[in-house]
Amino acid sequence: MSGEKNYSDEQLKSTEKILDEYENSNCLPSIKSPGTMEELEEYLVMSRSHLEQLTPDGCAEICVRLKQYSYYVQRLCNREHVRMAWATKCLNKIVASHLNDYDKYM
Repeated sequence: MSGEKNYSDEQLKSTEKILDEYENSNCLPSIKSPGTMEELEEYLVMSRSHLEQLTPDGCAEICVRLKQYSYYVQRLCNREHVRMAWATKCLNKIVASHLNDYDKYM
């Protein structure tokens, strides 16, 4: 089983490397948080009265920061979907290799 684990770890790293190369080939920057957690949390929980006091430029700046954050979260989700697909593929390979070990009447 440890041989399968090592093979799987290498395969996951290879998959992530392919994903990195794909993102680089499409001129996407590396994944970095667009701001501090405190800054983003402040924007996410801003009250309506505080929003009404903002200037149009201030509101636009916050809108851009939140859009950057949503893009960051989407890229993280996409990477997790790749990892889930990889894990499902590995599980299917492991299960499929043992299907004939059992009798249908067990």
